[in-house]
Amino acid sequence: MNESFRTPESYNTLLYAMADGYNRIGEIAKFSGFPKNKCDKYIKALIEHGLVIKVPGENGHTKYLPANSYLTLWYKCLLTAVPNPDGSFGKDIFNRFMQVFNDELMADFYKGMCDYWLEKNINSISTEYIDTKNSSYHNVKVGNVTFDFTCEEKQAVYAYYDITPGESLHKSSGMRLKTAPQRIDRFTRMNMLSAP
Repeated sequence: MNESFRTPESYNTLLYAMADGYNRIGEIAKFSGFPKNKCDKYIKALIEHGLVIKVPGENGHTKYLPANSYLTLWYKCLLTAVPNPDGSFGKDIFNRFMQVFNDELMADFYKGMCDYWLEKNINSISTEYIDTKNSSYHNVKVGNVTFDFTCEEKQAVYAYYDITPGESLHKSSGMRLKTAPQRIDRFTRMNMLSAP
C-alpha cells in the first residue's frame, strides 16, 4: 500500500469498510467519513491496482468488494488486531479468524466449486443444453426452499449446495418441496464437509 498510494490509510479504511459489509458507495462514504466523490476516486484507484472488484448489485446499484478472499480475511480480522508482546494473537482473534474463514470464505469457495462442477457437468447429464450462466436460474425459491440452481424448462433440474457444515436440506423441506414443482428430472445436493 505504501508503494502504490500516497495516503494508504485512506485506502485501508475503504477496504476495511468493504470487508465489513459496506459495499455500496453511499455506505462506504458514510463509514469512512469521506465525501462520495472522494470515495469514488479512491475506489477507482483500488480497482486499477487489482485490490477491489466492481459487481452489479440489486436495482442497478453497484457493489464494491475486496478482490480476493485473502484481502477480506486480512481486513476483517487482522488489520485492527493487536498482537501479544511475543507477536502471537490471542484466542479471540484466532476464533474470529477461523469463524470468518469457515463461515464466509470456505462457503464462498465451496459454492464456487459447485457452480464450476455444475457448469462443466450439467449438460452431460441433461437431454438439452442448459445455460448455467443464466442468472435467472440462480437462487430460485421453489415452495419454501431456495435452490442455488433451478432450471424448470423442458427438463427440470434443481441443485442445492449445503454450504453450512452440519446443516442440510432437511427431510421436512423435501416433503414440502414435493408439492411445489410438477416434476423433478434431476436433483443434485452437494454437501460441504466440515473439518474436525
